[in-house]
Amino acid sequence: KWGEEKLRSMTTTDVTERFVKPETQRSKLAWCEQEASGGAVLTAEWFVSHAWKYLFIDVVSALSRHFEGSDPVVWFDILSVSQHETNVERPY
Repeated sequence: KWGEEKLRSMTTTDVTERFVKPETQRSKLAWCEQEASGGAVLTAEWFVSHAWKYLFIDVVSALSRHFEGSDPVVWFDILSVSQHETNVERPY
């Protein structure tokens, strides 16, 4: 459902609105917080900076090229910070 073909023409904003927010709508948590209970979320080693209006696939491709041959844990705000307006205080 998150395949490369669907993502090819989507900006980071589009991906957030189409995939991330619907996946986390019920909990209102960040995607990483929501998934953390399964043990799949690790402590980030790298921070990703991006422009919301640019193509998401370009960000992913650049990261793939940069980290080729390694398996980094990155902090990417669309997944690491709740994309919903909430009144919940976070420790970050």
